[in-house]
Amino acid sequence: MAEGTGRAKTICLVDVNAMFASCAAIAEPSLAGQPLAVAIDPSDRRSIVLTASYEARARGVRTAMPLGQALLACPDLAVVPPDHELYRRTQEAMGALIERFTPLVEWVSIDEAFFDLDGCPILVKGAWAACAEIRGTIGRELGLPVSIGISTTRFLAKMASHLAKKDPSGVFWLHPKDVPQELHPLPIEAFHGIGPKTAERLQAFSILTIGQMAAAPPHQLVSLIGQAGSTFQAELRGEGPSAVRQATRPAKSISHELTFAQDIASQEGLRPILLALSDQVASRLRRSGLAGRQVSLTVRDRFFSSHDRQLTAKQPVCLTEDIFRQVLSLLARFPESVFPCRLAGVSVSGLAPIEEPPATLFDAPGQARRALAETLDQIRGRFGEDSMLWASTLGSAGQELYDATRHGSSFRTGALAARSDQRQKGRPPRPK
Repeated sequence: MAEGTGRAKTICLVDVNAMFASCAAIAEPSLAGQPLAVAIDPSDRRSIVLTASYEARARGVRTAMPLGQALLACPDLAVVPPDHELYRRTQEAMGALIERFTPLVEWVSIDEAFFDLDGCPILVKGAWAACAEIRGTIGRELGLPVSIGISTTRFLAKMASHLAKKDPSGVFWLHPKDVPQELHPLPIEAFHGIGPKTAERLQAFSILTIGQMAAAPPHQLVSLIGQAGSTFQAELRGEGPSAVRQATRPAKSISHELTFAQDIASQEGLRPILLALSDQVASRLRRSGLAGRQVSLTVRDRFFSSHDRQLTAKQPVCLTEDIFRQVLSLLARFPESVFPCRLAGVSVSGLAPIEEPPATLFDAPGQARRALAETLDQIRGRFGEDSMLWASTLGSAGQELYDATRHGSSFRTGALAARSDQRQKGRPPRPK
């Protein structure tokens, strides 16, 4: 479908096709392509079908149908119980994948999310091609079949996602000017937001299609279904809301810690590792657009006792050197008895969005350091964590600190992380 031009927003809705059934087929490949239903209790024929695969739907199995009735319609139906932990992990994985392309992702249910592509580099390919690439990536990496609707508002993107399910490509671009052609012929119950009772009321007054509702006098709709009538007509004109908001809870702190394969004997030996830990925390703060005032250092001694120190910085910090400076101040407060130590951790809390300082001559050095740090983030994001290192982390210990291939942590744990057997066998007796 041709894309429009001059639109203010590029709003997309991704919808996992029959998510519960799709997840079950991924977890058990032998179920793929088979008629499959998810029911609360597969052993109870009175149990209700929560969802069904498209193969099962083609055989007459429907959501909310009693399982006994579903088995009559499809005797070879495979039935599995729900696995909410699997669904949660799948949702998180898909969210992380979409965030590679855009930071604006808003989940509206376990299997649906809006995302906004405006300003994202992938949009240079065009909205349809961009979403086709995102859909293909989800399919290749997660095995999930998804449909993606694209438009200029949330409502139209939602309607487009329904049209995408019937499109061989799985992606549908619905421009407001194409609404009469694509949506008006549909039955009134296909309108997102109109339930069975509202549909019955409209049908009683010969409003049977979306097009008839669009053409109805506004006062007639208001008298039938209230103010929602004028809202529905505005949505069909492309005048609905388009904002996509992340619905995540703000982090209370950002931290990074490391357990050593061999105990660190002194403050001097610990400093390169603390610099690398500070660097990790700073990078994650900037990626989250956050800075914090409370800096904490945790050291665990060879007797498995943890020691903590914390201070409040004068200004919110999100740069490696600023955090490291505070960490060194905290390190000086620890007694020598904490060495040798087996673990160290750096944490920043008291978080708030990074505030842009006023552009003045006196603030120029700080702005330059921040710009340099963001450039470093970009280089690492493209070429890997170990493409740019702090010189103080290099050397005998530093060579084991970074690993660009390890997800969630840039630290190598093969040399520095303690194995559980070493941890138990090597525990010395606590002095009396």
